[in-house]
Amino acid sequence: MNLLRTFFHQETQEADNVARPEPRLLLVGEDFAWIPGGSTLGDRRVVQVNTKEEALNLLAAEPFDGLIAGLRETGKNLALLNSATSNHPTLACGLRADLAKVGKLAISHPIIAPTESLQVMDDQVRTMFATAFWSADPAFASLKEHIKVYPALPSLYLQISEALKSENTSLETLADLIVREPTVTAKILQVVNSPVFARAQRVTSIRDATNFLGFMRVRALVLATSLFGQCDASKCAAFSAESFESHSLQIATWAGQITLGETADGDLAEMAFTAGLLHQFGVLLLAANLPEGYDQVLRIASEQKISIARMERQTYGVTHAELAGYIFSAWSIPFPILNAVGFYAQPSHSEDRSFTPLTAVHMATALDSYGVVGVRDYDAEYVDRLHMRPRLDHWSRKLIGKPWPTE
Repeated sequence: MNLLRTFFHQETQEADNVARPEPRLLLVGEDFAWIPGGSTLGDRRVVQVNTKEEALNLLAAEPFDGLIAGLRETGKNLALLNSATSNHPTLACGLRADLAKVGKLAISHPIIAPTESLQVMDDQVRTMFATAFWSADPAFASLKEHIKVYPALPSLYLQISEALKSENTSLETLADLIVREPTVTAKILQVVNSPVFARAQRVTSIRDATNFLGFMRVRALVLATSLFGQCDASKCAAFSAESFESHSLQIATWAGQITLGETADGDLAEMAFTAGLLHQFGVLLLAANLPEGYDQVLRIASEQKISIARMERQTYGVTHAELAGYIFSAWSIPFPILNAVGFYAQPSHSEDRSFTPLTAVHMATALDSYGVVGVRDYDAEYVDRLHMRPRLDHWSRKLIGKPWPTE
């Protein structure tokens, strides 16, 4: 683990009685004046200054975890970011900017979209720190260079997301949007009639499918179906699209059930469902972009009964999880979903200190591995950090019908 990755997570490696500097985030620019004094973003206390000079002087004198450049002039922002990262390599940095206005300008830092919502800003800051953690690893940069075919965020997903902002959106409105995409329509009907949902009667219309699944799950299925359809992994012999989709749906369903059972929070459960559906999207990306080499990764993982992520880490130094999380970070995917996708294979690297969709997805994948091949493949450090070991046993008995083995 390099310097930046170690810095982000040193609190999990140090003894509890060893003090570390208070986590702080430096915001630079007058456009942050709406944020109240004493606020925290991403669990870091906010400090604000108005000029590049003030920022650089403060960075030289005091420790900070991150910086967001929000000056009015793009040139000054880039100069600030270049100076800050050059002099402070452990600093996670972001640029406050309208993505549409930035255009094709080469930016090597996450974009923080303009907002005056602390909740939205907090989401973006957490995404910034996660992205910085993933991209700090040289092995990640090396693997990313081999990814030539990237999917685009589906327009249908954006249309549905926009429609769901209105309280007047109806089943008919949503169905009318979806039926314009025959491939997506067919896939949603296939999913809703799959054994996972154990329907007594066959669903034959998108309206009925939406009524059964709910708006949020239909939107998640639209996103997943559209993304999956953009990646051709047919040249990777060991990759099975059918198994991939079936596994993704199973993890999504279990993650939703676990979250609802642990939190009784319906919105959080829907995010866990979405994260579960997308958790192995990076596998599809690698199979499509590196078919021959990745074929060997999949075969060896199957033969040795180890997780794909573990085999990827041995081969590439990073996993499909970080790759997918990094890609999703550019799409304003809600942080709980991004966090779950990007860290599910090794959640102890996350900053989680309480139950999140990441917890649910990690538990669901651990249970699936134990149930299918009898292997306990889970992050014990993370499970114990959240005191979830008894709950892992509970969900093991409930979902796969056998107790989680004692150590």
